[in-house]
This record gives sequence, C-alpha cells and structure tokens, in this order.
Amino acid sequence: MKRRDLIKSAVAGGGALLAGLQLEKSAGAGPSSGQLFTPCINQATTMKADFKTAMDAYSKAGFRQVELWLDSVNPFLEKHSVAVARRAMADLGLSPRSACCECENLFFRGVPDRDKKWEAFKRKLDVSAQLGANHFVMCSGISEKVHPDDYTAAVPMLHEVGELGKHFGIIIGIEFIRGARFLGCVETTANLLRQVGHPNLGVLVDTFHFYAGISKLGDIERLKPGEISWVHIDDVPPKPRELLEDTDRVYVGDGILPLEKILPVLARVYQGPVSFEVFQYTDQDPYTVARKAYQGLTQLLAKLNGA
Repeated sequence: MKRRDLIKSAVAGGGALLAGLQLEKSAGAGPSSGQLFTPCINQATTMKADFKTAMDAYSKAGFRQVELWLDSVNPFLEKHSVAVARRAMADLGLSPRSACCECENLFFRGVPDRDKKWEAFKRKLDVSAQLGANHFVMCSGISEKVHPDDYTAAVPMLHEVGELGKHFGIIIGIEFIRGARFLGCVETTANLLRQVGHPNLGVLVDTFHFYAGISKLGDIERLKPGEISWVHIDDVPPKPRELLEDTDRVYVGDGILPLEKILPVLARVYQGPVSFEVFQYTDQDPYTVARKAYQGLTQLLAKLNGA
C-alpha cells in the first residue's frame, strides 16, 4: 500500500486558535542545548492502536515528542474533548509537535472538488492547533503528466496554503514524494517554495523519499537555514532503490540507509525533532514498536549529537 493510499478523511472538529502559540521555522521549541536532533515518533507507526494506548506506549518507550496522525486521534475526539486529549499527553510527558496530514494536492490546479477539500483541510489545521501541534504535513502524489506552467500556477495556491497556516499558527511542511511527477525531490520543492516566499511553509524531508528518489546530498547543501521545516526518519532494507516501497521501511539501524551521512548535512540547515515514521508495524504491539523505534533512533542521534 502506497503512502497516499493511507490518507483518509479529515478529522472533524473546530475551535479557536491557540493563544500565544510561538513559531520557530526550524522546529518549534528547538533541541536541547548541545543537541542537533531530538527523537520524535509519528503516530502513523502504530496507527491501529487507540489514542491512549499509543500515547502510553510512546511515553514508556522514552519518547517525549509525538507527531499526531489525525485519523488515529479522531476516534478519541468523538468521545472526548480536545482538552482531555491534551491533558492525556501532558500527563504522560508528551509534547505534540506536528500533525499529519493533507495529501489532496490542493496546490495543483484542476483538483476536483477543491472547495470541499479546502474546508476539510481547514478543519484539520484547526484541530491540529487545538491539540497543540505547530507543524503540519502536506504532500503531493501527482502522477499524471505535469507541464512547466503547473509550477507557476501552484505559487498563488501555495501562498494561500501558507496564509491558512499563518491563521492557525502552524508551519506547513511540503513533503516531496519519491516518484511524484510534480514534487518528487528536494531541489524542485525548495525552488518552488522560494518563489512562494511564505514564512509558514517549508520543505519536509523524509529520509525514505530522499534515498529512494532522485534527490542528492548536494540539494540539501544548497538549502538555507529555515528552509527545512520538519524531518521524517526511517531506514530501508538492502534492495534496489527502484524496488523500494513505503512498506519496506524498517527501524533506524536495521537497514542500509546512510543516515550518518545524511543527518550531518541536514544539521547545517535544520536542528530539532526527527520523527520516526514507518507503516508496516501497525499490527504489532505498540509498546514493542515504540521501544525498538526509540532505541534505534536514540543510538543514532547519540553519535551525531556527540560528534
């Protein structure tokens, strides 16, 4: 199953903008002193577990930062208030840093039912802000033929996305997807966002899509501080890059992805949470998954933070 096939309906809900939300382009509150990166887990990794079970698993495993998968939060919010959800995370020592996601290609012209999808997107951002997340994930899965003027047409639409993010106090990371015809690499995504020039938009780097796609380390080296807004981290097994699928992702340290080379380059322009995102462990015990994820991720980060 491809990542875009995992994206379901928006989280229903509404509410006021969180007062006093402070934004930092690189990653919210930023890492602790002396640390380049801090461990975070994307709730998609255990998306079949109920909200409280997942949060408890993350906390017991050692995580203190979480990236919320809204479709997995929604069943809890159907029975409880946002305040209860926030208190549940706070009681476990968890800080919601980001939320996922929007993949309806709202910045690509000709999207059917855009007005309806735009309203659903607003509701996602509203709920994300209420939950305390000041980052959000937006990706594009365009696979049809793309023309040069499609990028020109995307500039005002992306600016509109940025303005909506600004309204809700959220920085929106635009994730390039391996194999996408529109935004499939670091360079294209960064160049387009530079044309838009909105402070509430940034490039989201996922190490799977970076490695399995056409991006190069030099693309990241040419970025400026603040242009990356969020990072997803994972590892991959030893197989041809052309054959890698989203469901091939494995625990950090269990694969062959050159993370010890990629992350130091990222550190030049981004310091903050790196969020573990893997899709094929959702049928497993969430604590076991979270514990293995935390161990692999913290072992890698200890090497990099101590370098």
